Amino acid sequence: MKNYVFFLFAVMIIISSCANSNKVDTIVHHAVIYTVDSAFSVAEAMAIKDGKIVAVGKNEEISKQYTATENIDAKGQALYPGLIDAHAHFVGYARGLFQVNLFDTKSFEETVERIKAFAKEHPDMQWIQGKANNSLPMNY
Repeated sequence: MKNYVFFLFAVMIIISSCANSNKVDTIVHHAVIYTVDSAFSVAEAMAIKDGKIVAVGKNEEISKQYTATENIDAKGQALYPGLIDAHAHFVGYARGLFQVNLFDTKSFEETVERIKAFAKEHPDMQWIQGKANNSLPMNY
């Protein structure tokens, strides 16, 4: 009888522990995850199911709540969930923030005006660089 009670107790513990865990495809842990929510909070782990992020949180929270077929240790690397861009050059984009925008200029005068305005807004810059991607020839 004691063995039977012990067996039932063990089965109940196993069943209850399985009930508290949701199955997902992937868990990424030990990461620096920028959630980009309204508080710009940072998480340590995330759970992914069917290609969608289902949860983010602390390593312990995610590992207790979810089980996965694949576990990825990010080893402290940064993740940006939800950042969808087919093609991006982040360094080039950042540099472009410090360059005068000459896109879609239609004349030499407009180009000069944009450069003057940029120089006035950035008096501490010794060099002014510009960027343009005009498909029309600039026949000044």
